[in-house]
Amino acid sequence: KIRVKGKSLEISDTVNCIAMNLDKFERIFLIGIGKGSALSCASLAKILGKKLTKGIALDVNRPNLQSSIFNLQFLIGTHPLPSQQNIKATQEIIKLATGAGEKDLIISFICGGGSALLCGSQKELKSSKTIFKELTNKGADIIEPNTVRKHLSEIKGVGLAKIAYPATMISLIISDVLGNDLSMIASGPAV
Repeated sequence: KIRVKGKSLEISDTVNCIAMNLDKFERIFLIGIGKGSALSCASLAKILGKKLTKGIALDVNRPNLQSSIFNLQFLIGTHPLPSQQNIKATQEIIKLATGAGEKDLIISFICGGGSALLCGSQKELKSSKTIFKELTNKGADIIEPNTVRKHLSEIKGVGLAKIAYPATMISLIISDVLGNDLSMIASGPAV
């Protein structure tokens, strides 16, 4: 469903195909967030090849790959509760996104688990742990803690897209949320 054909990046689903001329971008970055994002980013990095400037994938596991992937860094975080490890990894993602400019393309690959993995500060870490514990102990479904989490974060709740602006951003989002509300997956860093 994703391929580079000549100068064009083509992304298709069951209905649509988006084609972007890669020559109009000076740099291409890849950001993966969530469980399974590392292997997905590795596959996408192979497709992009030398066109990829740099990529970061934040996951709970490092994929077992035969060879190293050109310019792709794998960061490991904790789930379901965030940790110092997650803050450090999130700061690397913020640094990459902040460094992108208007002639750059960021492809984000976002999937489940990103709400815990993506944690930008000590304050967010403390609040997120408390909220998750309190709400889940009271029987809340994942929508409720994610709704609160995205309001306490600089990177969730469309924060990643804001940080990346004015770069062009494409988000590939894999839903693990009933009803497929894209703003709830990983607490909506790009939506």
